[in-house]
Parts: sequence; structure tokens; C-alpha cells
Amino acid sequence: MTWAWWIAETELATTLPRRWAHSQGVAAAARTVQLTGVAGDGSQALATAAVLHDVGYAPRLAVTGFHPLDGARFLRDACGADERLTRLVANHSFALLEAEERGLQEVLKAEFPLLEDQLLVPFQGMFAEYEKAQLMERYRRGKAWRAKSGSVNVLSGAPFGYRYVRKTPGSGAFYEVVEHEAVLVAEMFRRYADDGASIADLARWLTGLGVPTRTGKNRWDRSVVWAMLRNPAYAGRAVFGKTMATSGTPGLNRVARLQGRATPRAVKTVDRPRQDWLEIPVPAIVDADTFARVRQRLEDNKRYAARNTKVPSLLQGLAACSACGYGYYRTSARTTSRKIYYYRCLGSDDYRYEGGRV
Repeated sequence: MTWAWWIAETELATTLPRRWAHSQGVAAAARTVQLTGVAGDGSQALATAAVLHDVGYAPRLAVTGFHPLDGARFLRDACGADERLTRLVANHSFALLEAEERGLQEVLKAEFPLLEDQLLVPFQGMFAEYEKAQLMERYRRGKAWRAKSGSVNVLSGAPFGYRYVRKTPGSGAFYEVVEHEAVLVAEMFRRYADDGASIADLARWLTGLGVPTRTGKNRWDRSVVWAMLRNPAYAGRAVFGKTMATSGTPGLNRVARLQGRATPRAVKTVDRPRQDWLEIPVPAIVDADTFARVRQRLEDNKRYAARNTKVPSLLQGLAACSACGYGYYRTSARTTSRKIYYYRCLGSDDYRYEGGRV
């Protein structure tokens, strides 16, 4: 493997640095494929071919101008590479289609026929995954640049209290305050900051008013109120990039359980550090002081709330209801002589759901 890196770097790093960077990116994708085990005993050949697949672009090796063929011939004749490796390099991506356009299809088939084993499948898929990652990264950088320039377009939607006005040929997108909703938002922040109302109290208050949520529901969940109280857009600073997807392993949720997935998808969403957030100016509904006091109370509640688990329970985060898919939580009941702890399904609590228990 070391020799492959040396050859690719020697031929590409100086003359074609962007092509060398591309080869390194594909090699990184190959390492990911190796970890999955789908390549079996061909994983080493897969990784080597990933490093060398574009070596035919090197100016001194470009005989036909068709880099898969030039690269494979160089590896076969000058480096003594084995047949499996050269056939992988010669047939990567859409080599056959390009060879047909160049009138080199028969030459390619004669010298480097397609592999008959299954190694070609993960090899081709590796390129697709790499290109997908590249497109996603370019898309992310483009949105980040627009966010830094103060464009609301990257947000694509607005929270309760605002209306998202789409961009037109003459102007960009912007947030427009919805007055009757903004009054409720300001009152909600005031009650939480000044009157000591709980999040559950605020959810009941909003539900009692009969005002639908942003998604059209008649019942306000506590999680929705909690998210609104944390949203800096209400203080005039909408944020882009608060979260990011990582390759960690998330816990199984209700959807995953009902779909019968024993192992969750290897992607989870986590919060970015606050210093990495990109703020976009929008009309404020609450003043900065009120928002700061609300934020402080939320942090205090998280730290000092009596509901915080002091002693983890045996099945915490593990047990789930086979009927509805919701997780179990530990609760307690007191008799005349002692306190009894037991597990209860989240779906069995009437107060959590608009139509009662699941």
C-alpha cells in the first residue's frame, strides 16, 4: 500500500495538485468501505486502486489521453502491478462509456476486461459515495457563505410569530412578523421570565387559547414551547448551523423500533459549539434582556431540577413497549409503608397526547 501512495504522490502532487487531493479523498472513502467488510479479502486491492485510479492523468503517462487506460498500462508495464489491481483502475467509474466515445472500448476490453468477482461493485459504489460527500460539502459551504452574508434564504422556514416570505427576482427572502402571533410569543417569554410559569403551564395556556402551532396542531407540546424559549430568532438573531450530523450511533427511537430495526442508522445529530453558530439579523419580538433571563432560567432548571436522574436505573434507555414503540421511564408510587419504583410506558400517559394515551 505504501508504494501506491508514493507513486500517486510522485506523479500527481506537483503537476496536478487538485487531482492528487481528489485521489486522497477517494482513498479515504475506500478506508470507510474497508471498515464495513463488504469487500472481503479484496479490501487491500480496493484501497490500493483508490489511491492509484487517477495516476493516468500524469502528463508524462498520458499516451492516449484516456486516463484509466494510460494508468492501468503504466501500473502493469512499469510497476508490475497484479492483474486484479490494473483491471480495477482501468474500469473505474464510467470508463467503459468514455472508452466507447473515444473509440477505445475494444482496446480496453481486450487488455483489461471487467472483473468477474463482486469487488467491482463496492469499488464503483465508493466513487459514488465520495462524489455524494463532495456535493454535500459544497452545498454546505454555499449555504454557510450565504448565512455569513446575512441571507435568510438558507433558513427556508420561520418559527411561530413570523412568516417566511420567499425570495423574488427583486429581493431575497425575509422574516415578516405576524402581529397576533408575536403578541403571544412576547407574553410567553414574559410569563416564563417574570411570573415563574413552568413550560407545562405555558403549553396548557397556549392550548387553551385554541391557537394552532406552526405545524397546525391544536395541542401545544412542552417540547415545542421549550424549543421556542431557546430560539435566538425571537431576540433578533436567527441562527444557521446550530446542529450537525455525525457518524456516531444514536439510540433507537420509536420509529426505528416500529420499523423493526435492531441497529439504528450510524448517523446522529448533535449541537455545534455556540461559537460556530452563524447569526442572521431578523426582526426581534422580545428584547435581549428578557431573552437572556429566559436562557438563564432554562440553564438553571437543567442543572437543579428535581427530575434529574441522580441514580441511573437498570433499564434506563434500554426498555421499550412492544405495543407502541415508546420507551419506558422509571417512576414511583408511595404506599403507607414504603416507596415503590416501577417502569411505565411513555405512550400510556394521557397528558402527553392530544387524543389521550396511545
